[in-house]
Amino acid sequence: MGNASKIVAFAEARGLAPKKEFWGLRWSAICPNSKGKHRLRLFPRKETWQCQECKKKGDETELKHWIWVLDQERLSTFMKETESGDMSKETMAWWMGRY
Repeated sequence: MGNASKIVAFAEARGLAPKKEFWGLRWSAICPNSKGKHRLRLFPRKETWQCQECKKKGDETELKHWIWVLDQERLSTFMKETESGDMSKETMAWWMGRY
């Protein structure tokens, strides 16, 4: 990423595939809640982000927390499906891509 902002570097590290838009004034990244269906916006000058679809926004700390909450929800689903013996393809794909 070169000398990209912290929030862009974080999105890259999390596998959200950030892409530069508007000469680098704004970036987009895969929304961690969208299953690849939409992207959120990253604003490197202010180190903030916004997802209009999910109605979420904040700074890097809030993005980290939101991703953690989503991960905990998916982990709960994984545990329930493991116990039932009926694991969905979606949950298995999440688990395999988690690490």
